[in-house]
Amino acid sequence: MDKKQHSLYVPNVLVILLSAVCFYLLLKVQVFASEYLPNKDGIDSIYFPAGIVFLAILIGRAYGALGIFLALIPSYISRFPDVEILVVVGMVSFSLFVQLMVINSFLLVVGVGKKLENLTFFHVTTLVLIFSLSHSICHYLNLLIIADKQVGWFESKIALSTLLGVFVSLIVVWLMSKLGKYFFDNSVSKSTRN
Repeated sequence: MDKKQHSLYVPNVLVILLSAVCFYLLLKVQVFASEYLPNKDGIDSIYFPAGIVFLAILIGRAYGALGIFLALIPSYISRFPDVEILVVVGMVSFSLFVQLMVINSFLLVVGVGKKLENLTFFHVTTLVLIFSLSHSICHYLNLLIIADKQVGWFESKIALSTLLGVFVSLIVVWLMSKLGKYFFDNSVSKSTRN
């Protein structure tokens, strides 16, 4: 492996691992929060992991989707042990592929580059709405096929749950970036004064 291949390999593995760990942790937060959040037919009013799916695919593209896949498969298998593993793998693969294509197609159409240059607030807002619809439809299909839940898509409010989960995640990331900038700026200004 030459130096260029190695320099590309390490960040990709980190994106996969970070996506998987963040998604897994948010699934645990979701389980805890579901005791306190209103839900209908077992569908919470806010689905927090959707935000990590959005961010992982937006930032990490296929590598982020792979990380989500690695965290999601064991989750589905443990919750639904009677369902064939190939059905779970197929549905999760289909769902993540659709979401990856939705995000990549949108970014291509609006002219946002691979490093997310030219990404505007309007792009993010529009993409969140489109992603929420596509994610909710895929999540609904997973509920029908894997979980064997017979709920209506509109009545279940999956799209709203996804939308709120993505916005909560974006707000948390924005707040963390502001706090990080604040602490970084203060530490830099203190070190320049000395």
